[in-house]
Amino acid sequence: MHLIVALLGAIATAVWILHRLAEMGISLAGLNPFLWKRRRDWSNRYNSNPIFQLESPLETMGLMMVAVAKADGEMSGSEREHLLRAFVDVFELNDKDAVGLLNSASHMYGRGDEIRDKLDAVLAPSKNAFSATQRQQIRPMLEAVAAADGESSASQRALIEQIGAAYAEAPKSTKGW
Repeated sequence: MHLIVALLGAIATAVWILHRLAEMGISLAGLNPFLWKRRRDWSNRYNSNPIFQLESPLETMGLMMVAVAKADGEMSGSEREHLLRAFVDVFELNDKDAVGLLNSASHMYGRGDEIRDKLDAVLAPSKNAFSATQRQQIRPMLEAVAAADGESSASQRALIEQIGAAYAEAPKSTKGW
């Protein structure tokens, strides 16, 4: 009988300790390695730079066009108008969505350090989503943006070459914009 009382006392004590730990914010679920990995992956995804997660060809191409426009400094008014016109004509967006894409791409571009230093990592998530038609349109669209103010600069041509080289291999997708 005394063993049963001791066992019940130990169980009650363990439950009380777990309850007090839970009140303080300490949970044994945090020791689960699968839960820890899932939380860490979510945290890394949530806290990382959004340009490394672009999967849509439309968003990626909008960012690359803004990057070419800002490669030699701030974007001029003629480059901005050319980008908006291209977003409406080529991507078939309405005016409001075109302005939204331009604003979001400009915001994601930031200072441009990530695009200059880690272009392959930026393009990797969306690389397979581009169709053959889209890949053929990349270089002419970027060259048109670079020539919106007249002659393109050396930094713009270098960025266009890097982007063109990244999309040189054959696509896996066949859909349009």
